[in-house]
Amino acid sequence: MSNLVFEDKILDFSLSEYDYAHGIGIKSVFSYEGEEVGIIIFLCDKSDDRYESVSLKSHEEILVELKAGIKKGVFNENIKGMFYWQAQIGKLGYDYSSPIYGQLANVF
Repeated sequence: MSNLVFEDKILDFSLSEYDYAHGIGIKSVFSYEGEEVGIIIFLCDKSDDRYESVSLKSHEEILVELKAGIKKGVFNENIKGMFYWQAQIGKLGYDYSSPIYGQLANVF
């Protein structure tokens, strides 16, 4: 579990492999004060020009780079989108985390 400061909140997040038949996938679950607040699934599709260079990295290297990118703010727009999406889902009466997607290759 790692954490980051985002808009004056300390968010915890975990990273795990995500089964993606069309490329590489990493799932990140975010929580705030012990409660899950959203999910971002980072994908790099085989059709992406950057796929080859990303696929040459080990799983551990990808996780280290992704964790650093999240902490540096590379994916702040995705995190904002995650909170917005969860708020919209909540307005519809649903109480579960629905993932949004981010471009894994953007961290490299």
